Amino acid sequence: MSSYIIRNGELCEGVAPLVGVAYVCQSIHACRHKPQNLAAHIAVAAGAARRLFGVEYKADAVQIDALCRRMLAANHYPDEVSSEIIMKIYPSGEVRFECGEILVHNGLVVRAIRPEATCMSYDLPFGDEPTSARVAAHELALSMARVQGFRSVVRASSEGLLSDIDTSPLFLVKDDVIHTPLARKSVEREIVLHLAQSAGVEVVERNIHFNELATADELFCFDYRGLTALGSCDGKHYMDLVARRIGRTSLKR
Repeated sequence: MSSYIIRNGELCEGVAPLVGVAYVCQSIHACRHKPQNLAAHIAVAAGAARRLFGVEYKADAVQIDALCRRMLAANHYPDEVSSEIIMKIYPSGEVRFECGEILVHNGLVVRAIRPEATCMSYDLPFGDEPTSARVAAHELALSMARVQGFRSVVRASSEGLLSDIDTSPLFLVKDDVIHTPLARKSVEREIVLHLAQSAGVEVVERNIHFNELATADELFCFDYRGLTALGSCDGKHYMDLVARRIGRTSLKR
């Protein structure tokens, strides 16, 4: 089967991957081949590319939407379930959209899987920018965690402040209030803030120390697959009542 990607606004066949080159990235949910929140993802990636690489990227979201649909169809991705589209902007200014994971559900969902996680402390060289360095650091941490039998990683900084879960925005629930770390704007974070408001759930944005994991009621994250409520972290078990409450509001809209 041929492989198609979108390269600099053109659908291309059989383009070799760029190896060993840094990039900023976004994982975009596609439902029935339609990329969701595409303009917002482009804006986040373009902002990171401008800050890190000095690259200015402007795109017609309508044109990219059509190209993404053609790319998924050309790669024979099924349209009865959702999938992932990966956007990458390189220091050279080259922009690529690639086919990613095929999901087992249609649309964003509250995922049935509830992983066991461990908290690991490490800092990133360029903060919380959505870069390939961030992805690589997480892959290394996750590999180390899996040796110990864990399926997810809750990241804390060297100062002990919680950052994310598997590179996705982290949300901690205590006494029916959602607490989330102060962080740079992301599409996924903004979706959860909107969903919580729609569900009438209070959200507090603040620094959260890893010691608070021991007293939390719930711990969840949100990414291109939907909402994932952790089953446990380092032996502490969590519920998923608030996560499911905002999920019911959310993911059916």
